[in-house]
Amino acid sequence: MLFHYLHIDRAAKHALFKGFYNDIIGAASSPQISNSSNEVIINNHFTFIQIPKTSSTNVLKQCRKLNMTRRHWCYRHEGLPYLEHFINKTLPVYAIVRNPFDHALSYYFHQVARKEFYKDTDLIKGFRNFVSSNLNNIHLNQCAYIKSNKGIKVKLFRYENKDLNRYIMRQHGINLQLNKFKYNQGSKSNTASKLKSNCGISIQQFYNKRIASMIVKARHNEFDTFKYSTSVLDTIQSPK
Repeated sequence: MLFHYLHIDRAAKHALFKGFYNDIIGAASSPQISNSSNEVIINNHFTFIQIPKTSSTNVLKQCRKLNMTRRHWCYRHEGLPYLEHFINKTLPVYAIVRNPFDHALSYYFHQVARKEFYKDTDLIKGFRNFVSSNLNNIHLNQCAYIKSNKGIKVKLFRYENKDLNRYIMRQHGINLQLNKFKYNQGSKSNTASKLKSNCGISIQQFYNKRIASMIVKARHNEFDTFKYSTSVLDTIQSPK
């Protein structure tokens, strides 16, 4: 038992969401978890890193139906730097990634729907203020979620390609039925998705040259690693 807590302590040093560990380091009993905030996708087939706003909620819910998740000491959106201390390293690790321009816009609507960021009276003005104040927001740093300190490689799937389900069927014989959803299934995510898809504003209208340059500079590793164009004109806005 002592080794177990020391192991968590070491992993917590690499955690993206360190605030979730304040009450568990040195604890004397198992955590009492009553909701999905601590539910991670670790099973006998693969590990899936739940990057926010990449349809990870859909993956979680479908994996839960097949008993392919587990409760853990961390936030469900925790990254590989923490989870790699506990997973079977012989099994593959997957993640869905998203065009940084579209990712930032989706997270903006998510924050507006949850009333965690107020959009003023103008969606475009609100988004530009949001970008300016959230360049260091860990939820938007996709590369931080998949960085490994142990040499673990992550197989990446582009959000807009919707090919994770087909790949898992081919490699593991498991149909997660991921592509049947029009919107994310969480109520807050669903509200954000509808707000984003029904606003009638193209992604190119949200971005001006200054805001686009800020995203490119802050997320240059994502554009390079995920092979996305740094021109917002090439970005297709998804409804989610």
